[in-house]
Amino acid sequence: MALDWKGLVFGLGLLAAGIGITVSVATEQQAASAEASEAAAWPEAAGRVTRNWIEEGTTAGDRGRRYPTYTPRVAYSYHVGGQLYLNDRLSLSQARQQSSRGAAEDQLRAYSVGAPVTVRYDPQSPRRSALIIEDSGSVSYIGLAMGGLLAFFGGYLVAMTLRLRRRPPPPEAAQDGRSADPPDREPPISYVRFEPEFVSQDPPFSLGRNLETGKPVFAIPVRNRMVEYEEWYSISEEEMAALMKDFDLAAGYAYLCGDRELDDRLILKPGTDRGIYSQARRPRSENLGES
Repeated sequence: MALDWKGLVFGLGLLAAGIGITVSVATEQQAASAEASEAAAWPEAAGRVTRNWIEEGTTAGDRGRRYPTYTPRVAYSYHVGGQLYLNDRLSLSQARQQSSRGAAEDQLRAYSVGAPVTVRYDPQSPRRSALIIEDSGSVSYIGLAMGGLLAFFGGYLVAMTLRLRRRPPPPEAAQDGRSADPPDREPPISYVRFEPEFVSQDPPFSLGRNLETGKPVFAIPVRNRMVEYEEWYSISEEEMAALMKDFDLAAGYAYLCGDRELDDRLILKPGTDRGIYSQARRPRSENLGES
């Protein structure tokens, strides 16, 4: 019997997505717990609020309904060792999402533009910072459950597909001597071991380095029909330094990547179901992305 390649690929996709979600949730939770323990001893620096806003979104609810969410966001500047740093990480755990706009506005009252703030920063990498250091929060059981279910159904589908394949072929197929199996698929792509050094949420992007090569990397989140992942772009050391110093320039670079104008810098070739970078609000500067 010919192998059901469509069923096998679909099952492998569900299995890979389920494993990926489970590993991602578990890894993020472990990293958050480790970072919270480490950040408890971070030193302080005087900073000043440069911008505040409320990020609107939605979250899934019962029976497929979606509910609005409001997340307070704060951008600030601070000096360490005579060097200026910019960041927009309000809390260490980033657990500030609210179900009402009023609650989010209440949290922002303490962070008016120009107000002084106390910044906690990593002495080994001062660009890592937060205004609020707190526990990493509870485990995302929904994420773990979703990943587990996808992995279970994907594995079941793969097992059933291979089980059907092992059945002896009908006589006519054996006498014919031909095989209906398609050629082997291309091998799966590898992944970059990426360590972010600066993370922005509005617009979403991150700057960091490839842990294997040590070279700088610019990353944006994209989403296809099944899962959210990152696209990685190669940048030079000079560009890394310029983007770290100029937030507007970095934001413009993110939009150029999202518009697929810098595909020649992609570290990994995208698949057939390439994700989309979704960001409605663009910066006001007319010179973004020009360097």
